[in-house]
Amino acid sequence: MKLYVITGGPASGKTTLIAQLKDLGNAVLEETAREVLEERRQFAINYGEKLIREKEIFERQLRKEEAIRKNHEGYFLDRSLIDVIAYCRHHLGYVPERIKPVNLMDRYAHVFVLDRLPFIADGTRIEKDDKEAEKIHQILIKTYKQFGYNPVSVPIFPVDKIARRANFVLAHIKNLKGGEENGGML
Repeated sequence: MKLYVITGGPASGKTTLIAQLKDLGNAVLEETAREVLEERRQFAINYGEKLIREKEIFERQLRKEEAIRKNHEGYFLDRSLIDVIAYCRHHLGYVPERIKPVNLMDRYAHVFVLDRLPFIADGTRIEKDDKEAEKIHQILIKTYKQFGYNPVSVPIFPVDKIARRANFVLAHIKNLKGGEENGGML
C-alpha cells in the first residue's frame, strides 16, 4: 500500500489537485481537517478549542488512513498525520502526547508540497493572512524533513495549472517506479 501526500500551506491548491487526481481515476482521501473545522465552526477559537480540533483531526485522520491501507494499492492524501503535528506546533506551540503514538517514519511513500498560491480567506480557515499561511507552509516542510521525508516541490504552472500539477505528480511517481503506472492513474 502506497500513500502519497499532497501538502502545503493554506490555500495552496491541495483540494483542487486532489479532485483532479480523483477525476483521473486515482484513489484519494479528502482533507480531514476541513471536515472537522466545518463541524466546529460555531465554537470560539481559543487555545482549548484549537487543542480539541487538533486532537480530533489527528484521531480521525489516523482512523481513515488505517482503513484505506487495506483497500487500494495507492492513495493520494489531502494532508497527513504529519500535517497535524505541524499545525500543533503552529497553533499550540507544542505537540500533545496524545498525538504522538504513531510511528510516522516511512509511513508515506512520497510527499508533494505545493508551491503557494495567494492566500484567500474562505470562511473555514482560521489563518488570518498570507504571512501566517507562509509561516505554516515553512513549518510543514520542516516537520516532514524532521520525519525523514524529502518533499518534492510542485510548481505553479501559468496555464492549465491544475492538470499540469496532476501530471507533474503522476510523472514523478512513474519515474520513481520505473514506469509501472498507466496513463493518469496509479
